[in-house]
Amino acid sequence: MIDRRTGSLGLISLLVARWEVSPLGMIPSALSLLCLPLLFAAAAVTQVMFDEPSKIPVIATLSLWFSVVTFDFGRGMWTLANPYASARWLHAVRAAVGVDVADHALAHLVTCYGEDPEYVIKRTDMSIAIQVAKRQQHSRQAPGVRLVDYQHS
Repeated sequence: MIDRRTGSLGLISLLVARWEVSPLGMIPSALSLLCLPLLFAAAAVTQVMFDEPSKIPVIATLSLWFSVVTFDFGRGMWTLANPYASARWLHAVRAAVGVDVADHALAHLVTCYGEDPEYVIKRTDMSIAIQVAKRQQHSRQAPGVRLVDYQHS
């Protein structure tokens, strides 16, 4: 089980853990280039609203986008250099997604790698397992007729 002696978690740790295990966390920032025209449109609307052409909204937009991409690139490089999940990161993931989802994700990893005594939990494996656990949780809560119930009728 996850070591709970990791100290108190800060807001940044929780936010990073939540982002890393979210479906969007697996999409590289390069795809945010698709959002760049929307940011420029927002800058243009800002200029029209204030009725004064200025380069400040455009520069602010580029600076914001560049800082987000730089941060995500640095985080991506760090996770490539440190692929294994630490106890603190697992604790932050548990706090971010909930105990039930985290336990189901760990059970999924045990199912996948349980027979390998040398396996160490990787961040990417845990992120995928979280997505599987969330999908299973949503399918259990989904309204409608289950396939098993339909076959028995």
